[in-house]
Amino acid sequence: MSCATVKYDGQIDFTAFTCDEPILNDYLHQKAVQDQDNDLCTLYFLVNDQNVVGGYYVVSSGSIRRQNLPTAKLRKGLPGYPLGTVHIGRLARHKDIVEQKLGDRLIFSALETATKSADVAAAHAVTVDAKNLHAETYYAKHGFTNLNPDPAKTAEFPKAMYMKMKDARFILKNDEA
Repeated sequence: MSCATVKYDGQIDFTAFTCDEPILNDYLHQKAVQDQDNDLCTLYFLVNDQNVVGGYYVVSSGSIRRQNLPTAKLRKGLPGYPLGTVHIGRLARHKDIVEQKLGDRLIFSALETATKSADVAAAHAVTVDAKNLHAETYYAKHGFTNLNPDPAKTAEFPKAMYMKMKDARFILKNDEA
């Protein structure tokens, strides 16, 4: 399946989209367009040649503080003020499209969008919130690190995770989606 990433411009029909997570369906169908209209996020779709939506994600800007990074090595040399981030707020693939690597295409597309954003307005990292264990495993597989290494909180969701922007650029340069 040939796919393209398209920023939502009001022309894509996503009414048939459904994924396995009701909260992500509800967000897309009830809130995403309004959030984009209010400049709270930017909505992107992965569509095929017939404009069938295979997945979506939203991105927005955010920040993290140096002291929230999990290790001294990661904090070394960074300023004390908030560090800019690009946040992947939602990411979902259509439940009926059993395309191999569609989820990988989505995350690679989101990382590409994040790196392009960072080229315009500097950002130190890409952040995500893993909503459940499945999402945490998925994001970890793609290079994200848990921001809270406290073992007492390892069972709590959502979990904030992040990836340095330079690592996102490295992944995009060296991996195939």
